[in-house]
Amino acid sequence: MIIKNSSGIVPSIDITIGEVEVNYSSIQQIKLCLKENEHDMLVMRMAGIPVKALTDYIKAPVRFLMTRGSSQRHEFVGEIAQIIPESVTRDGAVNNSPIQTGWIYCMGASYRMRGATSKAWGNKTLIDISDELSKKYGFSLDVPDDKFVHVNTTQLDTSDWKFLTSLCDTSGYSLTTHGTHMHIWDPYKSTGRRNSYHRVYTIKKTAGDPNPTPGAILSFTGSFESYTPSTFFTSVLDAQGSITNIDTDQLNESFGLGREFKSPYPSRVAVTAMSTEEAKVRLKAISRNVAPFKAKLEVIGLVGVVPGGLIEIDKYEAGIDGLWYVESVEHTIGQSGMLTHIDVVRDSTNDDPPIIYNTQRYKEPALSQYINNSWVSSRRRLNVYK
Repeated sequence: MIIKNSSGIVPSIDITIGEVEVNYSSIQQIKLCLKENEHDMLVMRMAGIPVKALTDYIKAPVRFLMTRGSSQRHEFVGEIAQIIPESVTRDGAVNNSPIQTGWIYCMGASYRMRGATSKAWGNKTLIDISDELSKKYGFSLDVPDDKFVHVNTTQLDTSDWKFLTSLCDTSGYSLTTHGTHMHIWDPYKSTGRRNSYHRVYTIKKTAGDPNPTPGAILSFTGSFESYTPSTFFTSVLDAQGSITNIDTDQLNESFGLGREFKSPYPSRVAVTAMSTEEAKVRLKAISRNVAPFKAKLEVIGLVGVVPGGLIEIDKYEAGIDGLWYVESVEHTIGQSGMLTHIDVVRDSTNDDPPIIYNTQRYKEPALSQYINNSWVSSRRRLNVYK
């Protein structure tokens, strides 16, 4: 089913549930949830869902494509994983069904990676491991050119998804699979990588405007504090018996979104490492999981904003303005409009201009296709980027 809206507030929507009969006009709401290191999820609320659908819909393939103009799009593909029916007898039938409302939960293509398994990977790089797993599931792949070798890596009673996300996390990377494209990136290189970029603006720009456009901020809730450590340090005993002290200030890394904010409270951490090089990797990973400034935004619907992207806040005319790193996104689409909720973080003020890191700019992958009961990429892509 294709839904188009001339107002520009609701993007064009193309949604298909395969292999079953569907009354698409009964879809009241669609919610798309995107988060780093988690499966994509699509939730539909349907009115008067047929009783037969409670079992027939399970594992049915789902494709959702949202576009605005020629440059903004987002693809979700996956399967129906759960249906939650709601029926109240006194409310009567809806669409000739005693079930007035059905909540349909669809999990993204990466959900196929959830089965537990065990494997001795040996001495492999992140490139080796992610390439093998992406081929296994028919996904395309973007992965940083990281030559660090993970020694004696073992996957024990763990799903491929959990194993890979854990490996990325302990190496300082984030992972998503949108559509059938697996993307691994360094959050601290987001200004160069630009998974997505959108500008949002406050009521100062929209005051008196009865028709605010996509990107208008409806609410902002923030947290700004100094007790989150910005410096982490540790000690490592190398093979020669020498102790080396390492701290993140030596690594000189940050999001690069402005002037880095330094907390007065450094933190000593314990890391398990076989070498100084490995200790640096683990320490870098820890630093990427904290940020002193956080915010939750509710804006009029943005198409294409994804985890790892950048949001530029405008018109507060204060320290809030500037670039923020996107951690998670939730789109809610109804008949009257679309709202986007975005969780953002940063570790800097806007007193200095951002640093644009030298890394390959993200490019949209090919769309997906459904073959042999599985969603796979329509074009295999292995992109190892600097």
